[in-house]
Amino acid sequence: MTLTAVKQNDQLNPDNLLGYLEFHALPDLQIRKDDLATLWKKHGLPHEFLPGEIRPCDAFRRATTAAQGEVQANWNGGSQYNARLLVREVKSDAGEIVRLLVREIVDSKNEVLDYGTAGKITFMRNSGTVKTECTWGLLSEYGYDGVLRKMSDTYNDFTAFHSRDTVRNLITRVLRSTNPVSIVSHSSGKFVPKRSKAMLSNLKGLPQDLRKYAKEQDCGMEILPIIDTKDQRELVARRASIELTGELDEVMSDFADYLKKNEGLEMDAAQRLIGKAVDIQERALEYEKLVSVRLGVLRSQLERFMCQITVNASYSKTVV
Repeated sequence: MTLTAVKQNDQLNPDNLLGYLEFHALPDLQIRKDDLATLWKKHGLPHEFLPGEIRPCDAFRRATTAAQGEVQANWNGGSQYNARLLVREVKSDAGEIVRLLVREIVDSKNEVLDYGTAGKITFMRNSGTVKTECTWGLLSEYGYDGVLRKMSDTYNDFTAFHSRDTVRNLITRVLRSTNPVSIVSHSSGKFVPKRSKAMLSNLKGLPQDLRKYAKEQDCGMEILPIIDTKDQRELVARRASIELTGELDEVMSDFADYLKKNEGLEMDAAQRLIGKAVDIQERALEYEKLVSVRLGVLRSQLERFMCQITVNASYSKTVV
């Protein structure tokens, strides 16, 4: 069973809708942080979702980590070998951060044959600048100096621009606040309850304005209204139950891991776990009201989990 979407939403009575199916596409892009803030405000999106100031040290670590990967190197007399590029931080103090570009030569069995430092990149905290040093003796096997230059250029971009990953994460955070669920596993499309129509409408305009920052590549969002029918209520209820139960399983797994490492449950850990469970409970309640179906199994699991946390937290307090 799949959701049936209707495109002529201007002619639909909102009371006859269950919610909306949302899809969006976001290509590679670069946008200055001030431009993104302007567009965000233009479309009336919540200010609290905007990222804070870009910290140069964070941009440096992200830019250097992005250089990790595999290349083909001419090693041991010019033979072609796979070389793993790794970044290792060796110093971080009030003055600077130093990271090494390390390369590992590996054979067809993925066993390391040789390990060496191909270069160094340093971030100076006071000036916010970086400098690179290459191990010239290794340049005959691969252009590691180019990798270091790319690190430096990427750092400069990261301090001035937001990338697709940042914008995608922002859109995801906004959508997550609407309590969405996936209708098809591993699909990019999400079902969003009808209460969030205004938020979706505002969000839809953002990808359109981002197109010029993506070199006019395909960039947009589709929002399709979903008619309220018995079949579609059952589908949404089933998918909501599956997704929320999966999230609860993760929280319960965290709880079990914590108890394995500790004799009891500290109060701050108990509050953190309870907070996650309450969030799942509130989101489940919204779907119960939306589709008029009681998510009984999920409710029972939540109640048992809350009891377990309370008992363990009380035990821990008694022991102390």
